[in-house]
Amino acid sequence: MFQLGKLRIGMLFCIEMNDKEQIIADYQDANLDVIFWISFIKWDDTSIPENIIHNENSLDISLELKVPIVNVNWANALNNTSLRGLGASRIIQNGKIYFELKEDKEELKIIELKEKAIKLSK
Repeated sequence: MFQLGKLRIGMLFCIEMNDKEQIIADYQDANLDVIFWISFIKWDDTSIPENIIHNENSLDISLELKVPIVNVNWANALNNTSLRGLGASRIIQNGKIYFELKEDKEELKIIELKEKAIKLSK
């Protein structure tokens, strides 16, 4: 956890999302404003069992900690355009996917963090 101005920020990397109970325990008293989850994953790939990410954990963690999660996923990982199923960066709030970018496409969306809530720019 770190602080940027007045924002208290939690960080998760890729497969750490699978440790739901530990994440909740680590952050339950941190009074976070947001969790950033940086990943390089295919959402529906089950071909390598040890690399499977339990994405529903992000919904549960957001709901339990009452904090938005911004999942930043590489749309063009390692500059290899043959890799598909990546991207689809998401904003998770109140246990639901609030916003999702297109899969496999580089996109940019500006968001505003305000009082443990996220507002999308128009």
